[in-house]
Amino acid sequence: KHMTESTKPFRDKERLLVREKRIQTILDAGLILCLERGIVELEMKEVAQHARVGRTTLYRYFPNKQDLIYAILYHMGTNRVAPEFHEARSQFTGNGLEKFEQFLMQLIEAYEKFPDFFRLMGMVDAYYGMHESAEDLARLYQEMFFGLLVEDTPSSFLQEGQRDGSVTLLIDPHIYMMTALATLNSLIQHLVVSREEGIKLSYNIANPKDMVTTAVWAIITAIKI
Repeated sequence: KHMTESTKPFRDKERLLVREKRIQTILDAGLILCLERGIVELEMKEVAQHARVGRTTLYRYFPNKQDLIYAILYHMGTNRVAPEFHEARSQFTGNGLEKFEQFLMQLIEAYEKFPDFFRLMGMVDAYYGMHESAEDLARLYQEMFFGLLVEDTPSSFLQEGQRDGSVTLLIDPHIYMMTALATLNSLIQHLVVSREEGIKLSYNIANPKDMVTTAVWAIITAIKI
């Protein structure tokens, strides 16, 4: 009995590790299939097969497809994208406007480094944003990006710029920051969801990325003193 009680913490830890590994396997399988097939065509039974788990196990962790896809998006945003944002932001230098520009360029770097994240986000917005689950999606984004937009808000760079004279006083820092992010995010999602050749033909442009960098230039120029 003593030996059983003494080993219980180790058994609990082992079970937890097995559970976390199984969930990660399911999330990875779901991401691969979602990017291949799209949200509409994705079937939970295929995810279970791809992850090599039983359907009962899959539904124990994720009761439905929406829960699974939201979990995939949340995991990617909080564990892969967000940490790099915070680490790099601590190295920003210059006046308020220059720091805000560095933040926007950081978003472009994330788009280049994590295209699957932005592609999935675009797919989720297009599908679930039009359904009754839109409020659930909004709450997911608020939780996922809390550290990026609230805890360490980029609007503080604009406020700093207004104090040091690099940013016009004619804007509301919070509204402008949100507008800039919405503009860039929508453009980036459009580029990653659509085929590159289609973008080139539709807009008669050789390098689609130039559209994003031009948008950043316009956003910065509009408030620069």
